[in-house]
Amino acid sequence: MALEVEGRKVALVVVDVQNKFYTVSEGLYGSVNRHIGEMNRALDLFHESGSPVVLICYDPMNSNTSD
Repeated sequence: MALEVEGRKVALVVVDVQNKFYTVSEGLYGSVNRHIGEMNRALDLFHESGSPVVLICYDPMNSNTSD
C-alpha cells in the first residue's frame, strides 16, 4: 500500500546524493555520513510500500551523464 499523508499519496524525491560529494569538503563528507542511514531507511520504506521514489542527479560540469 502506498504511503499517505492526510489522505494523499506521497512520493520521495532525493536530490543530488552522489559519491562525488564525499570529496568536496570535510564538512560535507561529515554531513552526508551523518544522514545517509536515514536516507537509506526512507528509500527502503518507500520502495517496500510501493510508493514512488524519484532520484535526481545533476552535474553542472557534465549535464549529459551522472555518477
